Amino acid sequence: MDPTPPRTPPIHFNDNGLLSVVGGPAITVSGPITVNSGSTITLAGSGGVNTPGDVLLYGGALYQNSSGTFTPTRISSKGGTLGGTGTIATNLSLDLGSISPGSAGVGSIGTLTVQGSVTIPASGGLDIDFLGTSHDLLAMTGTNRTLNFQGKLNICGSATPVRTRLLPAPPVCAGATSRSMPPPRVRPHGCVR
Repeated sequence: MDPTPPRTPPIHFNDNGLLSVVGGPAITVSGPITVNSGSTITLAGSGGVNTPGDVLLYGGALYQNSSGTFTPTRISSKGGTLGGTGTIATNLSLDLGSISPGSAGVGSIGTLTVQGSVTIPASGGLDIDFLGTSHDLLAMTGTNRTLNFQGKLNICGSATPVRTRLLPAPPVCAGATSRSMPPPRVRPHGCVR
């Protein structure tokens, strides 16, 4: 019996779709996954999805909502949205577009976990939803994680004020530099780019 996971050809999404991998081994897509403008693709199920190629977002949306790990070589965006409530094991580089934690992006609360570094230049954005006392979270794990954020922080929804206490910031690591962020664009009761 061959232990190699099943392989599929490159996938190009031009419309909405659902890729569900339920149980068993992860599937491997042998080439790039391209999500074009107007397409919304949701990864679901309990199995993982691997690709030795890149994931390219060209104006579409990709939501990683499966309980398995999504493991592309790299994710690059020339526009569009990357979101979800699952785990992505790669470095993210969004030239345009945004990261939007939550199962369906803006308007849904959730945690998107990235096992790697995240780069969002000035032309990109991070959408964080608030609903009452709940909020989105972009969690970064792994040993070589770095956040390079120069984009727009879009705070969406409405928050219920809660009593908070500020904690002192941890010491900066040797050789690390800091950069101030532009003020967030706050859009109460809905977020429209």
